Amino acid sequence: MDSEVVETPADVMAKATRMLKRIMLVQMAWFLCFFAGGVLTVWTAWKNTHLPATCTSGVRATVSVIASCEHHSYHWPVLLVLVGIIGLFMTGYVATRLAVKYLGAGAAAFLRSGHRFMGPTGPHTGGQNMGGGFPGSTGGMPPGFGLPRGTPKPPSGPPFT
Repeated sequence: MDSEVVETPADVMAKATRMLKRIMLVQMAWFLCFFAGGVLTVWTAWKNTHLPATCTSGVRATVSVIASCEHHSYHWPVLLVLVGIIGLFMTGYVATRLAVKYLGAGAAAFLRSGHRFMGPTGPHTGGQNMGGGFPGSTGGMPPGFGLPRGTPKPPSGPPFT
């Protein structure tokens, strides 16, 4: 007989926590790549618009003047920004897949947007819910909600003009 060792919930949570920490570090590296690309883009744009006065003054062009008049390329800044964005999307996808693997379908239901049921503490039928007070919602608001006690009711009859 082969006996299988079943992981306890504490083991599963410890494994998920370690994996989450690793993924967060990788996401931080992708974000720093994206940020560096953004800073480099701003620096390149500034350098390309603030050329020395000798570039436009009509002075005889020498080798040093021509070298200082060259524009910087946007190749590396754009590449860094794109790699950072793609890396963030990929690690987000991996994090979602691992959350489903380690934490189960409850994590998948929580990560999906647009669902009405949000778990055991979500809205219940016949009681207050997150949509109470909006037209057509269940539960509604209790009478006098939001008004302090003793607030006089508006007078009935025609309005004053």
